[in-house]
Amino acid sequence: MEEFSAHGYVNTTMNAVAARIGMTKGALYGHFASKEELTAAIIRQGDTTWQRIQAECSPSGTPPLPALQAVVTALARALREDIRIKAAYRLMADGAPGGGSAQGFFPDVQRHVAGLVRRAQDAGTISSDNPPGETARLLLAVVLGTHSAALLPPGIGFALGIESAWGMLSDALTASKST
Repeated sequence: MEEFSAHGYVNTTMNAVAARIGMTKGALYGHFASKEELTAAIIRQGDTTWQRIQAECSPSGTPPLPALQAVVTALARALREDIRIKAAYRLMADGAPGGGSAQGFFPDVQRHVAGLVRRAQDAGTISSDNPPGETARLLLAVVLGTHSAALLPPGIGFALGIESAWGMLSDALTASKST
């Protein structure tokens, strides 16, 4: 997974993957018939990680705004720290072939976040001035932006953690055009 996360689909070879995990190329091909099959398995692992985040951060009965914050910050943290979701995201961003799963789990992430936004709007805890889907895409753009900023060399001064960004996001979400 580290190879795909670091180098992307095109620049990762099965030889490099085998060397990284300490097995022969033949043994790797014994588990995965092709690079595409391995890619699909990695994207499925990312989906499993997303399902865990979803279950832990927004169980039934959780108020929508705290659930939204928990999901957004957990997803950003996973993109920073969890190799399974980092590799899956990189493969999806590369448009890697994956047995029909190249879009991976991100459409589900967007639907779930939009659902939490809608619930928070219905509860009156965030502004309903913007459509839930657009608000969800903005939140996910911030998540992915913090992920990308973390890849820049140290000292550039662009790094922004999602935890510190959430306060600004929350202020923007709760503000209404009519106020």
